[in-house]
Amino acid sequence: LKMAHIAFVILTVCLFSPGHGSHSLICTNIFVDGDNGNDAGSGCTEQEAVRTLQRAQNISRMNKGIASTIHILPSTIVMTEGLELGMEDNNTSIIGSGMESILTGSVLLPFDQWEKLSVSRYNDVLTTEGIPLMVFNFTKNTKYTSAELGKLTRHGFTIGAQPPPAELFFQGSRLTRARWPKAGEPSSAISHIHNHDKNNAIFDINSTRPLLWTRSRVNNNISHVWLDGLLSQNWIWTYNAVKFLDNSSLSLVYPEVDNITLFAPSYCCHNRFFFDNVFEELSLPGEYYYNASENVMYLVPPTGFVAGTAINMSLLATPFITSTAPGPSSVTISNLKATMARGSGFTLSSASNITLTNLEISHLGLSAASIGYNSTLANSLIYDIGSEVVSMEGGNTESLQPGLGKVFNCHIHHWAYWQKVYNGAVNLGGVANSIQHCHIHDGPHMGIVLGGNDHSIAYNDIHDVALEYVDIGIIYMNLGANLFERGSVIENNFFHDMGKSERNLVTGVYPDNGSMGICVRKNTFYRFGSSTISGDPHAISGNGFSYVITYNNIFVDCKVAFELNDFLLESWGAPFKAQLMAAWKNDFAKKKADGMLNTFYERYPELKNFWTEDRVAPKSNKFASSILYNPTIPRESGNATTYGFMCGSCNLSDVAHDNNWLTDHNPGFANISALNFSISSSLVTPHIPDWQEIDFNNIGLLKNISIGPS
Repeated sequence: LKMAHIAFVILTVCLFSPGHGSHSLICTNIFVDGDNGNDAGSGCTEQEAVRTLQRAQNISRMNKGIASTIHILPSTIVMTEGLELGMEDNNTSIIGSGMESILTGSVLLPFDQWEKLSVSRYNDVLTTEGIPLMVFNFTKNTKYTSAELGKLTRHGFTIGAQPPPAELFFQGSRLTRARWPKAGEPSSAISHIHNHDKNNAIFDINSTRPLLWTRSRVNNNISHVWLDGLLSQNWIWTYNAVKFLDNSSLSLVYPEVDNITLFAPSYCCHNRFFFDNVFEELSLPGEYYYNASENVMYLVPPTGFVAGTAINMSLLATPFITSTAPGPSSVTISNLKATMARGSGFTLSSASNITLTNLEISHLGLSAASIGYNSTLANSLIYDIGSEVVSMEGGNTESLQPGLGKVFNCHIHHWAYWQKVYNGAVNLGGVANSIQHCHIHDGPHMGIVLGGNDHSIAYNDIHDVALEYVDIGIIYMNLGANLFERGSVIENNFFHDMGKSERNLVTGVYPDNGSMGICVRKNTFYRFGSSTISGDPHAISGNGFSYVITYNNIFVDCKVAFELNDFLLESWGAPFKAQLMAAWKNDFAKKKADGMLNTFYERYPELKNFWTEDRVAPKSNKFASSILYNPTIPRESGNATTYGFMCGSCNLSDVAHDNNWLTDHNPGFANISALNFSISSSLVTPHIPDWQEIDFNNIGLLKNISIGPS
């Protein structure tokens, strides 16, 4: 039953507490109505509901530790500021009534407050015929200033992101800042470089289109045009302001991360970008442009924008709900929607024993949630997020104290539209946290960033990530310099549909740059590659890794199931050998000085042999007891065809490989076309004697538990 329908049976507990010679009434059930509430009310009944979460929190705190529940009635709470939780909020629950209980960081811009422009007012727009431009004057219609709306800022690889400026939404969909080329059109590319120095790059592009941006070129010191994309290596995505030069060349307002290098546009996805925030390119329904000096918003109205409707504009730049250190404990937030804000959703990493469940979180400029010790995000739908979706880093990697955090039974899709690289659906750190039974798909870069120790990644269905950038994986770890971070297990997952287009160099599990100590077992990898497009997607691949133990997996239509690309320290990483060896020695010395070395030896016995093993060319990897079947996508020629795996600069004998079954016939999968790869052990053990049955039918979202608010 909906909370609104049963609220009359909730017993509002009334307690009397002494204070200043009198008694004060305390209610442990507090009601909030964002539409009709009044903060002058008591909050103790629906009829006396307050309007804001801050007022409800003040009432709840009067209970001095007695468990309280804040009920959000079916309504929309416009969050003009975030709610901060502290230790005074222990044992508090914030419970919505389902899909109609909404937290929003946006404001409405009604249709009747937009003005239609005459052609003379926008004759700088390149395509004016038939475009009914509209403008919203904030100075005239609202109190909002350009400072409150925010501004575009530089961000990208190794550069943290500030919240994006105010963004527009209509009928639940994000609208688009005016840009060129448009989404879906071929990207721009550098055609000539005059100066490749990252501090003063000067280059030409393969089009004269920017010469037509007369208004933007004149006003560029006020409202920059921004370049969104790759100017050098394929992982160095940045968002940088453009400087227009008199000779039609371009430069950049801020230094780049790396020197600008000219790559052919077809080479592994380098050198491709688009121009953002271009007034002259207003042309498609739903495109907009904000002029800060005039404090007005220009809009090509989206289909259906008529009298009686409104545009939503995100405004809140702080998280909806955050914790201040030392954070609260035993807080539950459930059964509500949180949507349309410039900032983040729920940043609660300093809190403990937090439960976020049955939420719908969407249309946020930064992250959806961060959780800490013994905290859970469960049964939630999360989409259209600007950076990473969830950060979970509870636990202590120095002492191996577990974090016990969980991301469980969540559907996560379409993220990192603002901070596009190295932001996963889950950024996983700390110790002994888990991601289980999640469905994750449609991200531009990696799916999960893996660091720390002893994590469990299990029963997840993950596909169609690395859709925009390459040299990355569904699960990516870069831990060669952090040798004590190890011990995670990746098991019983379904990884599929990677590298189907020109996006080569994409991987399922990617232990990069000498990462160590993971176990990959009982997973199913399907469609890594294409039968028509050349490329080199891999199911499992990395550089110079060690103690990557891979066994009892299924590989169907994978061009390369497993590859140890090279031995890091004898190939391109050789110049860093002395530096890395010194760092490893320092780490061992620190663990010994801290009295923790034996603890790590007990947890990871292989560390006892670290210095007696060949560190340049480690022989500790394993690829064994797996099924390889390629009905439509052929395996890569050479060793991948013969043995099922590849070894870059190493010998095949450097990787333990036995009991792999390479078959030309369906070994007995239930229904490949329906993506059902369950298979009876009795069909496999004659070929792989130590085979353990994979629990394929229980992978993904749980079938008997609802996702999102109900």
